[in-house]
Amino acid sequence: MLAAVLFAATTILVPVFAQASPSPATGTAQAKAIDDCLKADNVWVFVITEDETVLSNQCVDSPASGAEALDKAGVTVQNNKTGLICTMNDHPATCPKTFTGQYWAYYHASGAGAPWEYSQKGADQYKPAAGSIEGWCYNKPKTKSCTPPKLAAGSAEGSSFNLTTAHSTGASSSNNGVMSGPVATIAVIAVIVIVLVAALLVRRRHQS
Repeated sequence: MLAAVLFAATTILVPVFAQASPSPATGTAQAKAIDDCLKADNVWVFVITEDETVLSNQCVDSPASGAEALDKAGVTVQNNKTGLICTMNDHPATCPKTFTGQYWAYYHASGAGAPWEYSQKGADQYKPAAGSIEGWCYNKPKTKSCTPPKLAAGSAEGSSFNLTTAHSTGASSSNNGVMSGPVATIAVIAVIVIVLVAALLVRRRHQS
């Protein structure tokens, strides 16, 4: 009986403790998507908040400006009185009445693997080059600035960011079916209790 319980516990614990790391296939798929987008002379748009919520991570075709690239990527923006973008997809919910130190930083990358360059123009004035990447990030409180993470491009090797490692808006972090967080903790406790009870029952049976 104890052996059967231990086998069941092992069956449950193995997926619980499995490493919740990004699937290589997923990283490769995104790398290929970015590579194909840039080779087709389109533009890749990447937008991320300070808590790594991804608002956009996709290819758009021939945007006339950075603002149009955001629009084609499904990102809704609001501008403050000076014309600068202050919210994206209601993040933050409204434009701050006074500057808090947090803002949407605008970057460009000339191609796959190229370093981010801080934009010298606003989204309305800048025209993204064909085969380039547009990047936006919102800095954390009490930090001076932010830089978008390096994207998987060309191949999965050397990539440091893909959708499986970020919290996409409205998406659940199931880690490809692997339990994590409170669910995993509860499962482990339940299994330990079952094993202890089973061991106690076997001991009493041997003593009787």
